[in-house]
Amino acid sequence: MGDKRKTPEACAEIVSAGRRGMLRAYVLHSFGKGRKSGYDLLREIKEKTGGRWKPSKGALYPLITQLEKSGLLRVAERGKRGMKKYELSAQGRKALKAFREHAIHLGEHYRMMAGMVGDVFEGMDAEMYAMLMRARNLILHKVGGPKGKRVKEIIRKSVEELEKI
Repeated sequence: MGDKRKTPEACAEIVSAGRRGMLRAYVLHSFGKGRKSGYDLLREIKEKTGGRWKPSKGALYPLITQLEKSGLLRVAERGKRGMKKYELSAQGRKALKAFREHAIHLGEHYRMMAGMVGDVFEGMDAEMYAMLMRARNLILHKVGGPKGKRVKEIIRKSVEELEKI
């Protein structure tokens, strides 16, 4: 009895594991906030990660080119020496929205797999994992709304309590 929900076509290319998947999603998100160059984006990511991670130019620039060719980004300005500033296209906005909606529903898939989690992450039982995934989904649903401050406070207090254990 598996999850019948399919990954929306608009975001199938974005959904992948690890940093690469997050990089693709963040690139779309960032270009959705305004025009910028790949270099601007590299600096932004370095700042957002506290300097702990900065993707290489060899990873970022081909990704930007791929997103442009697939219609998710468009060149907004051309500057000196071939420098381009990009922005999210209408298709890119749809893909980003679909990715966000899909990410919320991933919790259902993770809960389905909870019985195997204890084997993979020794010491975490299925009930604990299911609670963690339920909390994740609740946070994703509430974080952007007016209840966001309250959600943040609950998480902060919970983390403090967990650190005491």
